[in-house]
Amino acid sequence: MSSSPSPLFSSTSSTIGCPFMVKVQVDPDTTCWIWTGGHDSHGYGQFRGRQAHIVCYEAFIGPVPKGLVLDHITCRNRPCVNPWHLRVVTGKVNTLENSTSPSALNAIKTECPQGHPYDDENTLVEPDGSRRCRTCTREHVREWRRRHE
Repeated sequence: MSSSPSPLFSSTSSTIGCPFMVKVQVDPDTTCWIWTGGHDSHGYGQFRGRQAHIVCYEAFIGPVPKGLVLDHITCRNRPCVNPWHLRVVTGKVNTLENSTSPSALNAIKTECPQGHPYDDENTLVEPDGSRRCRTCTREHVREWRRRHE
């Protein structure tokens, strides 16, 4: 059984006329495949209602496994659709490694606001994944008990 090429990347007349690749411009310095079509509010290319880098990854590499996301590991360039610039990761890894979100910023902290270390011995990990300083928690409990005795 022969498989037919994806209609996104082929055309009976020429590959230049295919609907996806005509919106891609290769940057020779970075090897990024820059999406020149529409973009969403976060800077990701959009193609037929989907993020263009996902469409391209699926066409060249294969489907993204359920529960995982694509991460621009090579270039950190949201308009890039080069599938070899992407890796499959969990949403948590993508958020923590590539973001300035509060979760990402807190994850890289090595000390609590009072300067105590976030290490195995001095860190309480809550069920939601947040961290608390054991030393500060003990001090707060002592102070609360002192005030309420």
